[in-house]
Amino acid sequence: GAVFAALVTLICLLMAFEWVQMTCIHPSRFGLAVLSFVTVAAALAVLMGHALIAFSIIVVVAFFGFLGPLILNARAGFWIGAGAIYTAIPAVSLIWMREGDGGGVLIAWLLIAIWASDVGGYIFGRWLGGAKLIPMVSPNKTWSGALGGALLAGIASMIVATGFGLGAPLSVAFLGVVVSILAQVGDVVESALKRAFQVKDSGRLIPGHGGVMDRVDGIAFAAPVVALALSLSNRFMG
Repeated sequence: GAVFAALVTLICLLMAFEWVQMTCIHPSRFGLAVLSFVTVAAALAVLMGHALIAFSIIVVVAFFGFLGPLILNARAGFWIGAGAIYTAIPAVSLIWMREGDGGGVLIAWLLIAIWASDVGGYIFGRWLGGAKLIPMVSPNKTWSGALGGALLAGIASMIVATGFGLGAPLSVAFLGVVVSILAQVGDVVESALKRAFQVKDSGRLIPGHGGVMDRVDGIAFAAPVVALALSLSNRFMG
């Protein structure tokens, strides 16, 4: 668990670095320091079993960041607040899910569903082509790719559920489709951000693939929603 938490935190710190660079936060060192603090502090809190404190740290930093443009007319404050949400909440969500019962299988399913969605989107999009999904934001994405990604994510989720006893296969398959949709939304949102800041990739850390954010944008969107749904189900079902 601690090793997984350290890996997730490291990835989210790299995301924070790319976020600061992409959104042109100035001074950049201050922005990176704030995002690094909130990510590490929140990750440590949830690892020690204090999920509420972890989310409180994120909310406080985001709140004061969003107040920046209103109080100080500081554009950077808004992007620091948004960055706290974008980088720290996925870290907290993944670590929290991993620490729960059956967390290893749950994380494996989440990643497999997202990867299957990416593979399905690429294969079906290339094979069938057709109408563009959101041409103004992401001109390469098609409806056939989006539907194909959701289909393959559902099939992969059913296989994981059957092989590891994660739950009723059809129910988990449905959840896989939902995860695929969330991951695709994350991909589109990041594409919109890059277009707004006129950058091709979020970074250059991975040769030929761009930055870390380019690789984990789907996970960053899907993980918090899955964690929230799991938390609510645990609360209402005891």
